[in-house]
Amino acid sequence: MKSTLMESRVRSLEEMMADLITTVEQTSLEMRNDTARLKEEMRASYDRMEKSTDRLKDELRASSDRS
Repeated sequence: MKSTLMESRVRSLEEMMADLITTVEQTSLEMRNDTARLKEEMRASYDRMEKSTDRLKDELRASSDRS
Protein backbone atom coordinates (compact mmCIF):
# COMPACT_ATOMS: atom_id res chain seq x y z
CA MET A 1 0.00 0.00 0.00
CA LYS A 2 2.73 2.47 0.99
CA SER A 3 4.67 1.57 -2.14
CA THR A 4 1.71 2.40 -4.39
CA LEU A 5 1.17 5.73 -2.67
CA MET A 6 4.88 6.53 -2.93
CA GLU A 7 4.95 5.60 -6.62
CA SER A 8 1.91 7.79 -7.24
CA ARG A 9 3.56 10.74 -5.51
CA VAL A 10 6.83 10.22 -7.37
CA ARG A 11 4.95 10.04 -10.69
CA SER A 12 3.09 13.24 -9.79
CA LEU A 13 6.36 14.99 -8.92
CA GLU A 14 7.92 13.81 -12.18
CA GLU A 15 4.99 15.23 -14.13
CA MET A 16 5.22 18.53 -12.27
CA MET A 17 8.96 18.72 -12.94
CA ALA A 18 8.38 18.04 -16.65
CA ASP A 19 5.78 20.85 -16.72
CA LEU A 20 8.18 23.17 -14.90
CA ILE A 21 10.99 22.41 -17.36
CA THR A 22 8.67 23.12 -20.29
CA THR A 23 7.54 26.39 -18.71
CA VAL A 24 11.11 27.49 -18.02
CA GLU A 25 12.16 26.69 -21.59
CA GLN A 26 9.21 28.64 -23.03
CA THR A 27 9.87 31.58 -20.73
CA SER A 28 13.56 31.62 -21.65
CA LEU A 29 12.73 31.63 -25.35
CA GLU A 30 10.24 34.47 -24.88
CA MET A 31 12.82 36.46 -22.92
CA ARG A 32 15.45 35.97 -25.63
CA ASN A 33 12.96 37.11 -28.26
CA ASP A 34 11.92 40.11 -26.17
CA THR A 35 15.56 41.02 -25.56
CA ALA A 36 16.36 40.86 -29.27
CA ARG A 37 13.30 42.99 -30.11
CA LEU A 38 14.19 45.51 -27.42
CA LYS A 39 17.77 45.78 -28.73
CA GLU A 40 16.43 46.46 -32.24
CA GLU A 41 14.03 49.10 -30.92
CA MET A 42 16.79 50.76 -28.89
CA ARG A 43 19.13 50.81 -31.90
CA ALA A 44 16.40 52.37 -34.09
CA SER A 45 15.64 54.95 -31.41
CA TYR A 46 19.33 55.76 -31.03
CA ASP A 47 19.68 56.15 -34.81
CA ARG A 48 16.67 58.51 -34.94
CA MET A 49 18.07 60.56 -32.06
CA GLU A 50 21.47 60.74 -33.70
CA LYS A 51 19.93 61.97 -36.98
CA SER A 52 17.89 64.59 -35.11
CA THR A 53 20.98 65.74 -33.25
CA ASP A 54 22.96 66.01 -36.48
CA ARG A 55 20.14 67.99 -38.09
CA LEU A 56 20.00 70.34 -35.11
CA LYS A 57 23.78 70.85 -35.21
CA ASP A 58 23.58 71.66 -38.92
CA GLU A 59 20.77 74.15 -38.31
CA LEU A 60 22.69 75.79 -35.48
CA ARG A 61 25.81 76.06 -37.67
CA ALA A 62 23.79 77.56 -40.50
CA SER A 63 22.16 80.03 -38.11
CA SER A 64 25.55 80.91 -36.62
CA ASP A 65 27.03 81.44 -40.10
CA ARG A 66 24.21 83.86 -40.99
CA SER A 67 24.88 85.97 -37.93
